[in-house]
Amino acid sequence: MLNGTTRLLEKAMTPDKEFVTKKELAVLTRYDEQTISNKIWESVFKEGVHFIRPTRRHVLFHWPTVEKWIRAEEG
Repeated sequence: MLNGTTRLLEKAMTPDKEFVTKKELAVLTRYDEQTISNKIWESVFKEGVHFIRPTRRHVLFHWPTVEKWIRAEEG
């Protein structure tokens, strides 16, 4: 069941948005936020390729690159 915040995020997402937060990426990919963190930890998502860190604690994901990774995983 989707909560109100998730529904708002889904409505706000546009396919041309270049960088997304972990919460937005979770909505787009339907991965749990912890799974996304695990993929960073396991170096599946690489800094400078799949994501950037504007600050030490803040992570932004490059949506076109992550989307390309998802398509490769499916195929």
